[in-house]
Amino acid sequence: MTARPDLMSDPGGAPEADLQAAICSLNPARFAGERIGGALVELQAARQDVEKAVERILAEAEAMLDGDTSVERAIAVMEACAVHDIVGQRLTKVEALLAELDRRLARLAGAAALTALPEPESPSEARQRELWLNGPARPAEGLSQADADRLFE
Repeated sequence: MTARPDLMSDPGGAPEADLQAAICSLNPARFAGERIGGALVELQAARQDVEKAVERILAEAEAMLDGDTSVERAIAVMEACAVHDIVGQRLTKVEALLAELDRRLARLAGAAALTALPEPESPSEARQRELWLNGPARPAEGLSQADADRLFE
């Protein structure tokens, strides 16, 4: 993003003060350290929680396939599935942070009359686009399971 040339050209300095106030309202030190750092920790913890749960579920499923169909095995699988609640709580915290950051950045861009300039595509972005490495589709985007099944008929 770049500032419009006329934004900083006021000899009275008022636009500069407005820009400074808008930047200060972001509270960048808090976001950069505490909030964003905390969000990254939450994401890492969520991934670790999911990995542990999946490993436990797979181990229990393998034991069941080997013939141990005890109630304890089924209970262990259900307990491992409780990770869904913990991960949901962690991701809710990250979502709230990103929504707040998005709101504040939009306010800053408006106050500073910033306009987005097209950015060149990075090699990583080009690779993701070319290899379709964009992850799972969002709901109502991409192919449905029925569409995919029709491709193989």
